[in-house]
Amino acid sequence: MGNFSTYLKTMLSACLILSGVQLIAQNNTESLNYCKNITTNGYTTGIGFSAMAFGGTTYTAYSGAGTQVYFDNMNQFLAGGVNAGSSTMSFSYTNTVANERVRIWVDWNKNGVFNETAFVGPNNGGELMHNSGVIGLAGTVTAGTINVPFGVPAGVYRLRIAGDVGGNPSPCALTTSGVVIDYQIVIKNATTTDAAITRSNLPANFASITNMPAISLWARNIGTAVVPSGSNVVIGYSVNGGAPTTATVAIASNWSVGSELAITSPTLMTGLVSGEVNRIQTWIETVNGVAPPTVNNDSLVWFTFFASAINNMSGSYTVDRTTTGTRNFPTIQHALNALQVTGVSGATTINVAANTYWENPNITVTIPGASAVNTVTIQGADTSNTIIRLAINSVNYYGVLLANCSFVTFRNFKIRREEATSSSSSNILFQLRATTSCNVRRNALEYRGAAHAIGGTASTSGNYSGLAICGATSNFSGMTGGTTTNQCNIDSNNLDFANYYGIISAVTTVANTNTFSRNTIINQYIYPFFIQGEHRDLKF
Repeated sequence: MGNFSTYLKTMLSACLILSGVQLIAQNNTESLNYCKNITTNGYTTGIGFSAMAFGGTTYTAYSGAGTQVYFDNMNQFLAGGVNAGSSTMSFSYTNTVANERVRIWVDWNKNGVFNETAFVGPNNGGELMHNSGVIGLAGTVTAGTINVPFGVPAGVYRLRIAGDVGGNPSPCALTTSGVVIDYQIVIKNATTTDAAITRSNLPANFASITNMPAISLWARNIGTAVVPSGSNVVIGYSVNGGAPTTATVAIASNWSVGSELAITSPTLMTGLVSGEVNRIQTWIETVNGVAPPTVNNDSLVWFTFFASAINNMSGSYTVDRTTTGTRNFPTIQHALNALQVTGVSGATTINVAANTYWENPNITVTIPGASAVNTVTIQGADTSNTIIRLAINSVNYYGVLLANCSFVTFRNFKIRREEATSSSSSNILFQLRATTSCNVRRNALEYRGAAHAIGGTASTSGNYSGLAICGATSNFSGMTGGTTTNQCNIDSNNLDFANYYGIISAVTTVANTNTFSRNTIINQYIYPFFIQGEHRDLKF
């Protein structure tokens, strides 16, 4: 990037004053909420790829065996990349089964969405870069080129490849079974030294601003030559649009073309506001004495919540990735991370804007300061338009999880999972585990897809449940000794799916008093309500 004064005039000021959304869309990888393919594979033979290459670099390929569908390989990258201004980038892959269909997308505008428009020319905005049609024979090597749109600057981009046997995959779901993989590709500068910031190297939250770490980020060499060991890299940052701060860092080893490097300032961060969501922007000013020529590949914004002491959050906050603000988080999990790290000092409400959120929100520890007075409420705008789309697998078997916490209310969301085939792993839309005085209210919990039709493969499987009370840490129907969830209210939720368990309560101690009222369970195949273990009182 060039000098910061030019940048401040052309990018930061304009975007902060006129269009904060534009700045996020172009430069903030952490606020983007890419959809995850959530269909579960129903075959064990493997439907995917046995070989894969982009731009002449071989990548890890996935056969598609097992239940997991989506793989995030954004840490893999092209060793050299394609020069900015070049017309094409080569690719090749080998499918593992007959009658597979493969599609490739690139998020050229970095807005967090792979659009379905086929790329037909440099200015049509299409991001569907390859559509194979039916590949009749297993082991077929398919090769081609991806047209790099005219005017795309040097930088790092997300490429998604999907293979499916049931039909053409969409960017966010498979028709039947297959595999979806995201990779990081690099468009490099053709003429000079250049670098692109790829991600921050800091946690999402800190408990105190009195002992802050140094600014630290990851950057990739997208220039034409190795940056020698001992060379100086000048990085900078700005907090909430304030005065720029720069630091000179000497790199410890050769920085090869295409490789990623952690760059850490020798000084601590300053200018942070306690108790607010701080908007931190970073850039690279020079690499080995050369100012990188492009602006919009070097700037990265990420959101971090800082507090001056424990028990700091209080009042209303928002989750809305289309806007910014000192009390706004880009994802639900960012807000929940802040709650768990900083705690609350008063009643706290997280208002989640109407949108689709591709994440598995979870609270796993006690929120410091939460009490019958200092309650925590996470609420969507409404159950029709505030949608949580879940990516459940054998590791994250739950969709939404409240565990080891108290005085939390979760309400007004549509919580949805869609599957064409069932999984052998435990799957649950919402779980409460070891919680006290928590409320789950006015949510719409639903499974969709062929597996959940009446008599479908998921509806007859004991691995599935809509809402579970306690259970083990690895599944909802197994019980861990001493597990308890007490004085919680499950109220006015709509559960709609053909599934094995609607609501299951699985506890091992008698000291459990929970209330279930006005819940609607429809299209249930086996048990609408299932009680397992010991209970002192159940209220309906």
